[in-house]
Amino acid sequence: MLFFFFCVLCRFVSSLVTLHPLMSRLKSTSASSHNHGASGSRVLRYHHVLVEIRKRGQMDANNDAGATWGSLNCTDGARDCAVKIHDALTVRSTRMSAALEFSLAQEQDFQQVLNICSSDAFDGLDYMAAAFHRWLQEPGRVVFIARKDNRVVALESALLIDGGQTAVFQGLRVVPDLRGHGIADALQKHVTDYIHQHYPQVSAVRLSRAVQPSPQTLAKYRLVAKEAVVSLRCEAVHLQAFVAELGSRLHGHDTVTLSQQQAETLILSDHVVFSLLPSKTIINDWEPLKPMEANMEVLRRRRLTWIVDRELEPSAISLCTTPYPVPYRHDALHFNINIFSHSVSSACAVFVAQLESLLPRLQGLLIFHTFVHPEVWSGLRQFCQNNAGVSFFKDYWEEVILERDL
Repeated sequence: MLFFFFCVLCRFVSSLVTLHPLMSRLKSTSASSHNHGASGSRVLRYHHVLVEIRKRGQMDANNDAGATWGSLNCTDGARDCAVKIHDALTVRSTRMSAALEFSLAQEQDFQQVLNICSSDAFDGLDYMAAAFHRWLQEPGRVVFIARKDNRVVALESALLIDGGQTAVFQGLRVVPDLRGHGIADALQKHVTDYIHQHYPQVSAVRLSRAVQPSPQTLAKYRLVAKEAVVSLRCEAVHLQAFVAELGSRLHGHDTVTLSQQQAETLILSDHVVFSLLPSKTIINDWEPLKPMEANMEVLRRRRLTWIVDRELEPSAISLCTTPYPVPYRHDALHFNINIFSHSVSSACAVFVAQLESLLPRLQGLLIFHTFVHPEVWSGLRQFCQNNAGVSFFKDYWEEVILERDL
């Protein structure tokens, strides 16, 4: 099987490099074994080649000048073959990048942007249809697309936050048939270069991901914070019964809905910043913001609902997005709740209050994520067990916040 895979890989890059001498070297290396185990040795050597291709890619991703091929435990033949194949694939990626045309997105690009991903991408919860037009009008945001042969093949956006000191990268997507060709890296580099040129005061890039960062990613980014996510789904007609069932389990937990001014004052208070916010970061719907006055305008645009367990030094503060349509089903709505708390009981109280505040205006299928401190996740999930027809949409997963200097 490994030998077959290697042959397919060689044919894949044959248009870029001449692999005949390479294969000859491998065959001559394998032919040195004339005993009964010769075929097994040959497969093992091909396996070394594939391993070294992966190592080569990891070294490049790490950009580690101290890593050398001499430090890798492999045969010279396998190493040489891996270098040439990897370099050929790198050339192919570079040529693909050169064929791209980058531009700021415009209203007329809307349908092509939606066509980048199928309706089942992002678990069917893609927000782009709801966000695209708003993004184009949002102050401090740039939205770039990449075209190849007049086709929109990728998108990336950056929002300036923290008083213009940081850029949050959002919305990255590449058409499925061109993934793995270096398009995402090329587009992100273009956006970064644009920010360097037009916003020289930006000193850091921040982003959110729903997967655990690889060692290669952590070599370039530092982990700022993470939240665990409880994901639920239900028909809107079942939400009231769900709220009633959960509410019956709460004892003596009052909540307070805050005005925008109250919320801004509280979220910037020392108590909330140092005791509740994960790594002193306000996280709203995948947007990580520093707790500073300059970011309050960003939060005002989001039309959030703010609920706390008490107004003075709360043990839980929550914010909820406005529900928006997603492709999961023709009538599906999605919303996110972020809860900053180390107390399970307080987190449960504001969670129920947020759902109750949505009751009068929701119809269709509801899919919602609730982001909490990892130590609160199991308690909130257990609290959400019910007989009201609400089910879990996904099991345990995390949102991670990453940052790197420019």
